[in-house]
Amino acid sequence: MANLKSSKKDIRRTARRTERNDARRSTIDILSRQLKKAVAKKDKKELKELLPKFYKAIDKAASRKVIEKNTAARKKSAAAKLLSE
Repeated sequence: MANLKSSKKDIRRTARRTERNDARRSTIDILSRQLKKAVAKKDKKELKELLPKFYKAIDKAASRKVIEKNTAARKKSAAAKLLSE
């Protein structure tokens, strides 16, 4: 356990950031699953609603360095490929 006051604060700060980053990753996973279900059902209306949300979540996570920019690009490309099928 940390002894210095700054170290204790750093541990708290890291815990908050980790929680926030995990929530962002979870949002991406949830939206991805919803998108795949909509593709399976061939629900065009739902796809038009989900795709911008998915892209926004990925872009925000990439800009905040939660995921790498190449990972973001790969996920967006895969989503677009799903829709084109």
